[in-house]
Amino acid sequence: MRNFKLKFLYGYFLALLPFLCNAANNNITSPEAPRRTFIQNYKDMVLGNCLAKAYLNGEIASMDSGSSVSGLEEWDIL
Repeated sequence: MRNFKLKFLYGYFLALLPFLCNAANNNITSPEAPRRTFIQNYKDMVLGNCLAKAYLNGEIASMDSGSSVSGLEEWDIL
């Protein structure tokens, strides 16, 4: 009888597990470049180029700002 109760309890918790663990993210952000004007994107490209040149010795900052500029350039073409 005790074994049956444990199996029932495990099954109950396994059935409720999807409701307890919600992995949905309602704060999904998408790129804002298509909704912004060209001049706003251009200012961000200039800022990204300045940051890439300022942090030339810092690989991560330079690479991150350079890739951001590349992404903005691609969005502005569309």
